[in-house]
Amino acid sequence: MRRGDPPVLHDVRVTVGREDRVRIKGPNGAGKTTLLEALVGSLTRRERVLYLPQELSTAAKADAIERLHELHPEERGRVRSIFTALGSEPERVLRAEAAHLSPGEARKLVLAEALAQQVWALVMDEPTNHEAALEAYPGAVVLVTHDGTVS
Repeated sequence: MRRGDPPVLHDVRVTVGREDRVRIKGPNGAGKTTLLEALVGSLTRRERVLYLPQELSTAAKADAIERLHELHPEERGRVRSIFTALGSEPERVLRAEAAHLSPGEARKLVLAEALAQQVWALVMDEPTNHEAALEAYPGAVVLVTHDGTVS
């Protein structure tokens, strides 16, 4: 299904439990991201869910860095610790500008921020190198993959 195509399903209701793990798997172009965006768009408590798309825009990267700098020092330290646990150097994110953050670093920063805020659920499109954090995360996880590396 492509954007703009007529709906294939009507009145679909999906329930994900507090600790459920859901993987949406399929080949490229099958509509996985479109389905994920529709699910996230229907949430009533969006502020308690992290939706991490495949790629972050430069503006989204800049917003993440700005939010990090605006945090209380204790909270900023917590985010940096999680960022480090995800395999990145904490000093790099403090002095980096959005354009200089790699896509992986930007995603790790947003993920670290969400984990520090103890969001209820992680919704991730094609996560890479986050498997350990996903396994240890106590909330619900919904993710899109095109291979079988994460379960």
